[in-house]
Amino acid sequence: MSVAPQLSQRQLAQLRAALLPHWRTRSVQLRTDHTCTPHPEKSPDHGMCRFTAAFLQAFLRKQGLALRVAGGSVWPPQFTSGGFMDTHGEWHPHYWLTDGHWIYDITASQFGAEPVIITPLTDPRYQENFSAQEIREHLVHVRATAKQWQSAVTPSPTTEAVHHG
Repeated sequence: MSVAPQLSQRQLAQLRAALLPHWRTRSVQLRTDHTCTPHPEKSPDHGMCRFTAAFLQAFLRKQGLALRVAGGSVWPPQFTSGGFMDTHGEWHPHYWLTDGHWIYDITASQFGAEPVIITPLTDPRYQENFSAQEIREHLVHVRATAKQWQSAVTPSPTTEAVHHG
């Protein structure tokens, strides 16, 4: 028996649209802080997967959905694959959400993939290799930003995201 996804493409697309202004603001802040090299040709979600995963996990928890942040990266020699694999077969550090059956990702377009992905956990483009402890450590520094985003994005009665100024 297969388990249906807990979220729809439409719901995730609405959340993505609500996050676009926050991604732009955060990208400018990162460039101003000199912690990120500007890439105007890049997708608006470039470098936003960790912030977005932390936001989505907390936001969706308030909607009654318990999803887990997952992620991975290449760390030779221990890990030769991990994160997200683009269409050229290159691995990129990446974070996404999972319910144990499905992967939910709204930031993979930074690697040339579609903007909203709901795919089975077995999708070969995704390779999780961060432990639960590593994920917790990686999210510590982004939780404040994710919390700020929550105050500006509220759910409608149908769990659709609405952006407030």
